[in-house]
Parts: sequence; structure tokens; C-alpha cells
Amino acid sequence: MTKNYREECLDSKGEQCTVCDTLEDIIVHHIDGDRENNDLSNLIPVCKSCHIIIHTTDSQLQEWSEQLPETAFINRTIDRDSHTPTYDISRGSLNVLGVL
Repeated sequence: MTKNYREECLDSKGEQCTVCDTLEDIIVHHIDGDRENNDLSNLIPVCKSCHIIIHTTDSQLQEWSEQLPETAFINRTIDRDSHTPTYDISRGSLNVLGVL
């Protein structure tokens, strides 16, 4: 029986999140977004929380921000201990944040 792409990735690259180093809830992410491209160079192990953040695009955040009053913005963070993403709506000046 041959290994599936998930098993190959985790066997080769380990079962630790490439983004936050957790060992919990590890899945395999397709770097180029093409789920048919299962080449090992296109796969990385990530936890479910980081995977959600990876797939939350700047355009989605921009769309949410546009629905807020002019003085508000959305701040996306991930808690390093619980690996939980949070989205804070704040009022004040906009700070440009990096995106994973």
C-alpha cells in the first residue's frame, strides 16, 4: 500500500507546525493552493489554527474593514500559548500588520 501525500509529508517533514512549532492538530497545507499538486516540495505541516490564518486573506480582512466605521480597523493575532487566532476590532489609527 502506498502512502498518501499527507503521510509522506508528515513522515518527511515531521508532525510539528512550520509556523508556530506546536505538535497539536497538525494537518498538511498545499503551499501553492493547488490541492492536486501533492509534490512534497508543495506541502508543509501546520496546525489547524495557523492553517486558518494562512487562508484568511488580506482581501477578506479588507472587506470586513470596509464595513466598519472609518475610525475602526481589524487586528489579527495568534496566541502563542493556545495557538488560537483572534480578530480584534479597534478604533484609532490603522497600524499595518504583517500577514503569514
